[in-house]
Amino acid sequence: MAAPSQFTILANGNSCEFVAANDWIHVYKEVKRGINIWNPLDTYYFKTKYAPSELIRLTKNNLTNTVHNTPHELKVANFLRNHTIVKKGKSSDKLLLIKV
Repeated sequence: MAAPSQFTILANGNSCEFVAANDWIHVYKEVKRGINIWNPLDTYYFKTKYAPSELIRLTKNNLTNTVHNTPHELKVANFLRNHTIVKKGKSSDKLLLIKV
């Protein structure tokens, strides 16, 4: 998988900044602007080596569908049974998904 770019533009014109990566997934967080700046919830997107050309909204369903029939399918399914999709480590404040 190619090295992650630090910023990526979404179809809606907003930008996403790179958050974290491992050998099969890159995670980005949408940069809030306009009236969305007051929304307390962050929106995350991802690219995988299985779908490297497009940013996909990071949801349980989207991630599960993307890794279906891949070597990461069981690991991701086990992770999602025990954690929320954007759960962060208490001490590191980093996404636990990156450790999958």
